[in-house]
Amino acid sequence: MAHRHMGHHFKILWSNLLHNSIKFTPEGGKVCVEVHRRDRCIECRITDTGIGIPLEAQTRIFERFYKVDASRERAREGSGLGLAIVRKIVELHQGTIGVVSQPHAGTSMLVSLPITEYVQQNKFARKSHPLTLIQSERGFF
Repeated sequence: MAHRHMGHHFKILWSNLLHNSIKFTPEGGKVCVEVHRRDRCIECRITDTGIGIPLEAQTRIFERFYKVDASRERAREGSGLGLAIVRKIVELHQGTIGVVSQPHAGTSMLVSLPITEYVQQNKFARKSHPLTLIQSERGFF
C-alpha cells in the first residue's frame, strides 16, 4: 500500500467513527477516545454514552446502506455508507473492527491496526492517549 494514501484513509476512518459517536450522543453525554499500543498493534476504542445499537443490528452495521432504525429523526440521517467505508479501510490495512453496544447505554467501537513502518515514522504508536469529550449545548469540549 502506498504510504501517501494511508494518512487519508486514517482521516476518513477516525472522522467517520467520531462523527457517529457525536451524532448519536445526546447533550450532556460523553465520547471517550483511548489509544493504546498492544504488541505489534495500535488499538483505538471510541466509547460514547449515546443511544446505543440493538443487538440484532450490530451484525449489520458495517453493511453498505444499512441504517439501524429508519424512523430516527432527520437530523441524524446519513447515507448508511460511513461504517461500511470504515470497515473497508480497516480491512485494507489488515486490521479488525468490532462493536459492543446496548440500547440507551452507549456504544464502544474497537479498531485494531498493525503497526507499520508508516505508523512508526509518524509517531502514532508511542504511548497511550486517552481523550474524553463532553457534549453541551455549545458542542463538545
